[in-house]
Amino acid sequence: MRPSYESGMSPSTPDSEPKDVPCFGDGVHTGDALREGDHFFGTTVHYAARVASHAIGGEMLVSNLVRELVAGPGIEFVEIREVELKGLEGLHRLFAVDLG
Repeated sequence: MRPSYESGMSPSTPDSEPKDVPCFGDGVHTGDALREGDHFFGTTVHYAARVASHAIGGEMLVSNLVRELVAGPGIEFVEIREVELKGLEGLHRLFAVDLG
């Protein structure tokens, strides 16, 4: 399975041009989620969905918590945004990850 940030990239072969495919952005958050059967829900899931809703095509946004957990050599954050997340109070800091 390819990472989801590649999902908007179209496969090509040496003799073909890439196909036009929508390019999606992704959002990542972490925390405890509630589970009922195969269904996950709760604030953590809601937060992740709201982070993803702010990502533009080909971009991966992470919450401040994710940034704090994964920050280190080899991971560069190229942009910081303070945004309102629907259904959650206050401003939230989101970070764009350099996927290059």
